[in-house]
Amino acid sequence: MVGLKIVLALIAGAIGVSFLFLAWVWIMTAIFGLVRALLRAPFSHEARADLAALRFLRHPFFIFGPRAPTAKMRDLALRVAQERGVALPLTTLRSFYRTRRFLNEHSRDWLPPRGW
Repeated sequence: MVGLKIVLALIAGAIGVSFLFLAWVWIMTAIFGLVRALLRAPFSHEARADLAALRFLRHPFFIFGPRAPTAKMRDLALRVAQERGVALPLTTLRSFYRTRRFLNEHSRDWLPPRGW
């Protein structure tokens, strides 16, 4: 009976330590992400948008990454950037929201009006 209590206490301690470690990693990632965004904010519209959306608080161990843009969005963004002569960073093409923001800024006359 005493052996079982010791084993359960060790398992509970291991679970507690692992949660504390994950919380520590999340806090450190958020602090570094915040500092990085604050340092980039005066020079980057994307960094200011990330600060406003609190994207630095995303947990680094989430299974699902950022939502990728659709193939049509990606093709349209590349076409708009080429025809308008606008620089299109690769980070924009990795994020649905950044691609949407790019298209909203640079291709208002190309996009169909929203129905809502």
